Amino acid sequence: MKHSDTITPSAGDAVAHNKVVHIADPWPPAASNTRITGNGQRVDIVTRRYLTGSGGAATSTPAGGASEASTPSNSQNAQPAQ
Repeated sequence: MKHSDTITPSAGDAVAHNKVVHIADPWPPAASNTRITGNGQRVDIVTRRYLTGSGGAATSTPAGGASEASTPSNSQNAQPAQ
């Protein structure tokens, strides 16, 4: 390993540091969107299927929602298996 007197290997690179400091926001505007849409009922069903190990083929419903037959009756009180 090469020994040096600096704190970090990149210390002393003022030009590169100044370039980075003057970037207003390196992330694209869409990266700040935290309201990602999704179907909570479908995610709940898939998660329960995964946790219980009962794979099977995924079925779709006409409106994209969960069917009554596939929704657990006590979904609010159910705890995942640990």
